[in-house]
Amino acid sequence: MPNQTQTTLLDYGIDMSPRPLQVSADSGSTCYAVIRFVVSNSNSNPVLLSQLQFVMPVGVLAQNLTADAAAVLFRSEPVGQWQMAMTPYGVFTAIPSLGKPLSVASNGLYFQLDNVPVNVHFGSVQITINEKASSANAPAQLRSARFHISPRA
Repeated sequence: MPNQTQTTLLDYGIDMSPRPLQVSADSGSTCYAVIRFVVSNSNSNPVLLSQLQFVMPVGVLAQNLTADAAAVLFRSEPVGQWQMAMTPYGVFTAIPSLGKPLSVASNGLYFQLDNVPVNVHFGSVQITINEKASSANAPAQLRSARFHISPRA
């Protein structure tokens, strides 16, 4: 499981396949990854969620996951509740389809990034989730959870 630091109102889990994540070969054989995010609320109060961003480091260095964020496909569940787009390059932003914050109580959310071409270098990669959320005890603001993953050969 990836290392995690979190200051968010909601709880985040991350899973990847293949497991462990594989770096691409220098010879041109690209390895592709699927990255899954599960969002839940372990508090007794509902959280109003107005935006999520999944930030993937892009470039050719060891600390970058991919050099080609344009190849990445994305989806969410429950279907129809979220609109997703890449804004800016390497940042996948989800906003509620109805234009107003969604309440996350006991229900969970699922987001997935598919077809992620993994770089050729070993290294520690940081994936960040930014949430814009509020609750009865916390004002609306941007908070982050960070996960460190290490692709292998």
